[in-house]
Amino acid sequence: MKKFLVAGLYRTGHHAISVWMLHQFPGVRGFSINTVSPWMFALEENNNLHILANSPFKENEHQDKKKFAELVEKVKPETVILTHEQERLGITVFEAAKREWFWPPHMVVVIREFRNWVASCIRMTERDNKPVESEINEKIISLYENHITSFLENGDSDSVTFILFDKWATDPEYRKQTCEKLGLTFTDAAKEQLSIFGGGSSFDNMNFLKEASKMDVTNRYKTMEDNPFYKAIIHKHEAISLMSKETFA
Repeated sequence: MKKFLVAGLYRTGHHAISVWMLHQFPGVRGFSINTVSPWMFALEENNNLHILANSPFKENEHQDKKKFAELVEKVKPETVILTHEQERLGITVFEAAKREWFWPPHMVVVIREFRNWVASCIRMTERDNKPVESEINEKIISLYENHITSFLENGDSDSVTFILFDKWATDPEYRKQTCEKLGLTFTDAAKEQLSIFGGGSSFDNMNFLKEASKMDVTNRYKTMEDNPFYKAIIHKHEAISLMSKETFA
């Protein structure tokens, strides 16, 4: 059984990438997900079953998450892709290690360019009428710093693959190379499918449900350059901005 653990933060694009990963198998040509529950999805190809589960380690969110390991043992999927969000990478690994059935997974860490990530977090709070601090604050920014520092200091390895969302969203060759790193088959199916998790896009809602590439995801920051919250965060965290520029250069 192939096991992938996809780590990210809200608005980094890790859900879209997880759905895309679920479709990178021979013969898959279009969006083919079957919904098992609000947090679990399945895809079948050539008599093989592949499962995507959103944050199954957070068992308090849904009662049936406590039975996930039992389900996997019963149906014996070819591939299991799990997401885990809003945590330091060390804690994410620790949570995975506590599940003997899932250890060791191949870890995938999704990072988004800092300015675009900040802009999307702020825009989400405006869309949902929430305080900015509820979605982006010092604790959450420290998680972003943890993720991008790990990329700059360690990079990819046999057990970890970093995916830079902005490059993934715009560069087919980068997506193909990513598939090769993960041992998947490049079909690019579901690339155009907008992830519905988190209410869809912070900026475009569900307007581009089947045309995700039409969203200008790499220039979100330009719409926020006069926003006082955005300016304050970028000014305060110049060091992280520089790390991000180095990463996405």
